[in-house]
Amino acid sequence: MYEEKTYENIMEEMMKQMPDGVNTREGSLIWNACAKQAMQLEEAYLALQAVEDNMYMDTQDEEHLIQNGADRGIYIKEATSAIVKAVFSQEIEEGTRFTANDLNYVVLEAISDMSYKLKCEECGEEGNLGDGELIPIDFVENYKGGSIVEVLVPGQKQEDTELYRKKIRDSVNASYFGGNRSDYERFIEALKGVGACKVKRRTEEDKFIYPYILDSNWNVPTSALVESVQESVDPEQNHGEGDGIAPIGHFVLIKPASGVEINVDIQFTFDDGYSQESVQSYLESVLEEYFLELKKEWKEKEIFVRLSQIEHRLLNVGGIIDIADTKLNGIAANIALGYAEVPVRGKINGI
Repeated sequence: MYEEKTYENIMEEMMKQMPDGVNTREGSLIWNACAKQAMQLEEAYLALQAVEDNMYMDTQDEEHLIQNGADRGIYIKEATSAIVKAVFSQEIEEGTRFTANDLNYVVLEAISDMSYKLKCEECGEEGNLGDGELIPIDFVENYKGGSIVEVLVPGQKQEDTELYRKKIRDSVNASYFGGNRSDYERFIEALKGVGACKVKRRTEEDKFIYPYILDSNWNVPTSALVESVQESVDPEQNHGEGDGIAPIGHFVLIKPASGVEINVDIQFTFDDGYSQESVQSYLESVLEEYFLELKKEWKEKEIFVRLSQIEHRLLNVGGIIDIADTKLNGIAANIALGYAEVPVRGKINGI
């Protein structure tokens, strides 16, 4: 609205309004008197433009968007820390700090003999490493060694601003009410470690509602994450009692999405100096990117792993001249995945 209200345009407008005979050249008395006012007016118009932009969801900056979302009960997902499982050769006290993979961890609690939950002290995805030797930061008497063996709950970075904006926009048209589909998806996706949720209604033969989930990295969730979400939604020891976010009378069983391994058999023609071994990491990365795109659409529509997409993407890898005879899981056809299934990269076999 105020794009034209620049210093130059304001000065030009002021000078045009001066009476005839007044010297309005740059450096004149009246020009110098108005120049300071024009600068202040330009800043005022910029502030007014910012106020107007932050009145509307589509143009709000992150700070005001978060405030707007909070007013609607839609909160941005803050960055969280990874929770990992570690195995030691001795008992370790809770609160003891360790380092691994250039990251620091603190012991939260024991899982079983010599197995413990550790929390990464850095927020974000950096701690999502399922292995690494643990070196004590705090003193541990006669330390005998330990290592990370599994990521239990993946860490996540703060939710992308534009994805959060879309979530707020979608909430305007959604009907959240008493445990309907939108209600379950909203609450479950707000839980730590959850990236997406897809709810399957109960049937006459089965009393349970089945929400299927992916973790915050769009991967098949760990059993620990599934258990954590179950406890928040409808604790198993009190199914249907309304002790979680599920309404009383609702029997809810959280399920992990199923990963379907996709193996690719393909005949490559390589440029001089290239081989499958030399480009293998690039081939795997290309497939991972494609499968990630599909997993991000999992909630909204059926997933088809398409031959043409895989061929197109692999053909763009440097060093590959041509490809032929592509098969997915032994068949020269697209693969349609089920309601709760997502693709997982398998082997890439050159033939």
